[in-house]
Amino acid sequence: MKTLLTLLSGSVLMFTAIDVSCAEEGPTKVTPLQLAIWNPVQLVPEDWDVYGLRLSLLHGKNDHVYGLDAGFENFATEMNGIQVALAGNVAIGRMTGIQLGLVNIIKESPVPFLPIINAQF
Repeated sequence: MKTLLTLLSGSVLMFTAIDVSCAEEGPTKVTPLQLAIWNPVQLVPEDWDVYGLRLSLLHGKNDHVYGLDAGFENFATEMNGIQVALAGNVAIGRMTGIQLGLVNIIKESPVPFLPIINAQF
């Protein structure tokens, strides 16, 4: 029973959104999990940062995504990690990682558009 209670409380803490304060930029809202159907119908608003996993049924949008971004269409201002989409991936700011999808766009890149796979490190 004690083990079950520990696991349950750990799971709740793991999927709880965190408010992180940065002295220079003010408070930043962070979540380890983002679930989206179509922006703005998503677990947390688009101005929150995702550190972990973002899953989008149709279209997900967040300012900063760090980790795995998977769905039909993915959009991030800054992306660090892997974006995988059936239709397309868009990173309008800095991108460090790999994009896999039919259309891949990294606006701040020497090669801003490539089909199937695009990467920047």
